[in-house]
Amino acid sequence: MSKKQIDTLSEQQLADRRLGIGGSDVGAILGLSPWKSPLDVYYEKIGEAGPSMASERMYWGQRLEAVVAEEYCARHQRQVRRKKQTIVDKRRPWMRANIDRIVLRLDRLLECKTTGERNADQWGEPGSDQIPTLYMAQCQHYLVVTELPAIDVAVLIGGQEYRDYTVESDPEIRDMLIEEEHRFWHEHVEARVPPAPRSVEEAARLWPRHSDASAIATPEVEDACRRLAEIKAAKSELEREEKERKLEVEQAMGEAGVLLDADGRRTLAAWKHEQRSSIDTKALKSEQPEIAERYQRTTDMRRFLLKT
Repeated sequence: MSKKQIDTLSEQQLADRRLGIGGSDVGAILGLSPWKSPLDVYYEKIGEAGPSMASERMYWGQRLEAVVAEEYCARHQRQVRRKKQTIVDKRRPWMRANIDRIVLRLDRLLECKTTGERNADQWGEPGSDQIPTLYMAQCQHYLVVTELPAIDVAVLIGGQEYRDYTVESDPEIRDMLIEEEHRFWHEHVEARVPPAPRSVEEAARLWPRHSDASAIATPEVEDACRRLAEIKAAKSELEREEKERKLEVEQAMGEAGVLLDADGRRTLAAWKHEQRSSIDTKALKSEQPEIAERYQRTTDMRRFLLKT
């Protein structure tokens, strides 16, 4: 299966996934995902997220899913079956699940994962329920939708270490997920009210243009402005000192390319000549204005100015 085929499959499922919250959405909604934010999920659900492309992580995760499932079956002498159809919660149709496998003759599911070696410490003792919080939320979501008591999670770490875990339905987590997903779906997606941005990049995406209106600051926002002014002042002072210290080091180096410590063993700094090529845009606009205009790109953005 090629990356293009995976992308096509995802596009085919996209319309269905807009109808509710799936297991891969839950961690993002709760702020647990390093890859997606609540605002990303919101735009996906209202159909304004743009085209979705498979990353290398997603590509290999899907390619290795069958391998992980086969190893699980071999180690536990069990059989599993794929279920491609979306499972819809009977009482909450906005909660949905696209599960990896169903374990035959057992009341449980199987979720297959792959992860890098640097993430190994996020997984506990094999056989326990100590899995990353992001995946715990996903598993508990699946147990809510399917009404099954348990799910096994098989993971391949660093491409060479297999482990598996068993997660049982937790009533406390179950109630929390139902409440949070209900709130997100009804208060944000159905109401077309985006969740609050979690970064300046998301704020710029949510509010790309300004209006003629003026906003009134709360005491908390006034404090934020004052603190921001203090940070900017401290940053300017640090930048000034940085230039002074850099000049001091460069004066000590002169024409030398490398600066060593007093013992002559450890490199403290390097100052070496490099050549870089760039386009003289001023000359290009003067001598070839038509070409310059053809490749001119306008950036649309809001400029933030602190007046404090």
